[in-house]
Amino acid sequence: MKVVNAKRISLALRKYVAVRVPVSAASRLTSWLVGPTGKSVVTWKPKTVKAGTTILRLTLPATLPRSGDYRIQVRATSRGQTVGRTAKVQLLLTPPTAPFTPSGKKVGIVLVKSDLIPNLKLDSRFTVSPVTSGQVFDATALRTAFVEGVVIDLDRESISVIAGLRQVFPELRIVALSSSATKAAYARRAGASIVITKPTSAGLVQALVQQLIWG
Repeated sequence: MKVVNAKRISLALRKYVAVRVPVSAASRLTSWLVGPTGKSVVTWKPKTVKAGTTILRLTLPATLPRSGDYRIQVRATSRGQTVGRTAKVQLLLTPPTAPFTPSGKKVGIVLVKSDLIPNLKLDSRFTVSPVTSGQVFDATALRTAFVEGVVIDLDRESISVIAGLRQVFPELRIVALSSSATKAAYARRAGASIVITKPTSAGLVQALVQQLIWG
């Protein structure tokens, strides 16, 4: 079991944290929040899930002790066996003031590979990670990377991927490509930051990604 979550959540912008949890069998999931001092802050109601991937939406307390580094403990119990994992998250009581990507680090872009855009050539401020749709959540959550954007082709991937990414990663910029006006509208509602109408070119996508991140 591997849990995936955002690196930081601001309570000024969102009142919950979402954790993506895959399980191989029907399980009872128990989760609780541990504060910077090591004390338990809140225990959430257990949830029974089927085999597959679940996104737990965990409501945060109205008042947290302070901003800082917290841990979400997730425990899955199935057929008499229990597996536990820890999700680290920075919780902020105010809107973020520091940039998501620290000074001196490159901004991460995750590209869900397609025939149209097998790769992106961005300038030296960025690093691009081409992945499959099955790898996109893990790549976006990678602790050693600072992923601020995902590019996804909706003619190959499901809109549910966008909805899941938006739920788990509230600060993420999501660039979607689509040849369908209907899919484009659904993508915007699901949380896409921008939808590029196909046909298009890799050059245009690259320019729009850089503009979206840097303004």
